[in-house]
Amino acid sequence: MSEKTDIDEIISRGIDLKNRRIHFGLMEEDGSDISWHSVEAAIRAMLKMSTEYPKKPIEIYMSSTGGDTYEALRLYDAIQASPCQIKFFGSGQIMSAAVIIMVGCDERWLTPNTTIMNHNGSADGIDHTITDREIDTEELKRLTDRTNMILADNSRFPLDFWSGIGQRDLYLTANEAVMMGLVEGILEPKKRGNLRKVRSHTLAKVPDNKELTKLVKNLYKRVHKGGTLTKIEIHIPKEEFDNSLTIDTSPVPEEVEINNIISSKNEDATAVKETSNAKIVQPVQSTDPSKKT
Repeated sequence: MSEKTDIDEIISRGIDLKNRRIHFGLMEEDGSDISWHSVEAAIRAMLKMSTEYPKKPIEIYMSSTGGDTYEALRLYDAIQASPCQIKFFGSGQIMSAAVIIMVGCDERWLTPNTTIMNHNGSADGIDHTITDREIDTEELKRLTDRTNMILADNSRFPLDFWSGIGQRDLYLTANEAVMMGLVEGILEPKKRGNLRKVRSHTLAKVPDNKELTKLVKNLYKRVHKGGTLTKIEIHIPKEEFDNSLTIDTSPVPEEVEINNIISSKNEDATAVKETSNAKIVQPVQSTDPSKKT
């Protein structure tokens, strides 16, 4: 097996010390789950960043179905103890224990199609097969009461609301989460007209109406659905333009400097790799949705 490069470490562990970003979750372990491993990696990175620059913000990017409530509370406590401002950027799904982490951050932002789900959770560390189930029940109630209090402390709604509604799975849209005070706002999509000129030109070429009608009939038949559309109205998407979005066609440099890569999980928590150069065959630049003008 080949030795991991620094780029591999960034991809698998999601820690970008140079730009002070934590992409939560471990690709090689439990994905987006909130577990000891994923929380430990995040806390180690937070401690490193806060030690170097205690007044600079730290960004957490997350999409998670939840996980261990105990570990979520551990990361929540670490966020509250950090001298740095912690910014949260959620996308995809923020569910169960992940909601605890989200609401505890100093700024909380979602992409438009993010789904939130909250409910009275469980604790992975509790063994529900042991004889004394009363102890389990009391501990689960304590955890539920604590997480409901955290939601009340970090939103517009009081404790009795969260205690009552948490008895069922509550799914929320990003807009609803904003109204409830769980997050500050929704990240606006880019106006991508300048990047979609070829696409717009293609869509503007409307096929023959008879051919489209024939196509629709065949598609309905393919999915064994009776009937068809009586009239087909062609829709051409209208693009909005942002002149600051342009396309750079110049070659990307082969050498990309990678600074302060977090060490592997088998190394000491305080050890970090020295700056190194990693050669990328086909580098891809990603844009940061959090930077708003």
